[in-house]
Amino acid sequence: MKKFAKIAAIPIAVVAACPSALALQISDDESALRFRLKNELRRADKPSAGAGRNIYAWVQGGLIDFNSSYYSQRIGVEGSAYYVYKLGARDNMSTRWYLDGHESFGYVLGAIKIKPTENSRLKIGRFGTDYSYGSLPWRIPLIASSSQRTLPTASEGALGYLALTPNVEFWAMWRTRVFQWTDSTTGIRNEGVYNSKTGQYDHHRPRAFFAASCHRPRAFFAVKSPPAGTTRAAAIP
Repeated sequence: MKKFAKIAAIPIAVVAACPSALALQISDDESALRFRLKNELRRADKPSAGAGRNIYAWVQGGLIDFNSSYYSQRIGVEGSAYYVYKLGARDNMSTRWYLDGHESFGYVLGAIKIKPTENSRLKIGRFGTDYSYGSLPWRIPLIASSSQRTLPTASEGALGYLALTPNVEFWAMWRTRVFQWTDSTTGIRNEGVYNSKTGQYDHHRPRAFFAASCHRPRAFFAVKSPPAGTTRAAAIP
């Protein structure tokens, strides 16, 4: 029987009323096409933002995600297109990373998925790494992000995991480029060393991340190894 892609539309009129809808994850083993809308209005006086303390931005976000099943149970693809459309902004006010300065912006993602075994996965390309937008099943330390803006965090490189048991997993990511919620003016940028004096990333330096997790219905435990080389344990209720 021919498989048809599942189509899911989740219009979000007021994000605060249904925050978990954006975090729903597409099953990795099924073909799906998902549409999501996110409307945000920000008007604030934020003294800590300095010259950009007066903030006004009204935006409409559109998020399209496609996921394929695994062909021959081994290889698949995924892709996304995200865009923020400007509904309102003022030249004398900051948009505080909701827009590219005062303009609309967007980006696209695409990756190859590989399933070496039933308990392991590998993803190569440009992919989402935002727990709040359904990119990952858990809040994986160091790897998972939670965007505070209209579009999710994205990474470019390789991401993989090995499940020892249904509740114990090892995760690893090698990242050469990234988009975080403060990168609306640069788009997906090179990973590197941040210079707080200039506000720029001085060197293009890929980063590697490793995490081991143990999760159960009401708790999540993890051991993580950050790029600096130290190892820490975290318990997340």
